[in-house]
Amino acid sequence: MQLSDFERKLVTILKHNNKKGKVPSIRELEVRSGHSSDEIQKSVNDLINRNWIEENNGEWIVKNKLF
Repeated sequence: MQLSDFERKLVTILKHNNKKGKVPSIRELEVRSGHSSDEIQKSVNDLINRNWIEENNGEWIVKNKLF
């Protein structure tokens, strides 16, 4: 299943932070994505269920490549 524009944006933000060894806060994701924390959490949960990202010790790690 394809990702929505918002999901791609979240994956890109998370992947960028993963490469830098950082864990973005929900507030940072709100600012960078322009979406509410509820929308972010819902999308993250969906991405976890679809095996795009995994949660490891409270950190969201991107598992798949976008391209």
